[in-house]
Amino acid sequence: MRDINLIYFVDDVFTPDINWLRKFSPLYRKYIGIPFSANIHLDNCNEEIVYLLKEANCYLAHVGIETGNENVRNNPLNKNISNTTIIENIKLLKNYGIKILTENMLGLPGETYEMAKEKLKLNSIVKPDIAIASFFTPYPGLKLTEYAIKNNYFNGEYEKIPINYHHYSILKFKNKNALNKILNLRCFFSF
Repeated sequence: MRDINLIYFVDDVFTPDINWLRKFSPLYRKYIGIPFSANIHLDNCNEEIVYLLKEANCYLAHVGIETGNENVRNNPLNKNISNTTIIENIKLLKNYGIKILTENMLGLPGETYEMAKEKLKLNSIVKPDIAIASFFTPYPGLKLTEYAIKNNYFNGEYEKIPINYHHYSILKFKNKNALNKILNLRCFFSF
């Protein structure tokens, strides 16, 4: 049997319930102890949460920056978090020795090249250990998907959504040259 070096908890958000985390952290550390990574929402991040993550042996926090443009992040993405909060909470995680993986979306409906460069700038400020970028995928029920359909970026054919959203966008953009410039930013997300 191979040694297990890292566990990845695949969950939308690992830290929504502080009481659960208070129980989990010492038990995980005592009985399992293997370094782990998990998705952490930066709008639900404070000193106690980060301390408990570190106590449990969190090695890597996956954090969604999505975009560097606060207007886009807050509406229509509904993230309601400022760049300042993102910067401060990533700094907090790093201060506890937790490595950072940022997740970024390219090709958002209505995104301009200048807007796309804002996410690159924000990543350069927070200096993640790993930065990945993928294309926005229009899943049913998302406010941004509704916007994409309403504004003719997506026709609603969900069955045609590609399995790999790192290399291809199903959205239709009027200005292909601008889209290509945005998509070419992918190569800068390998920090």
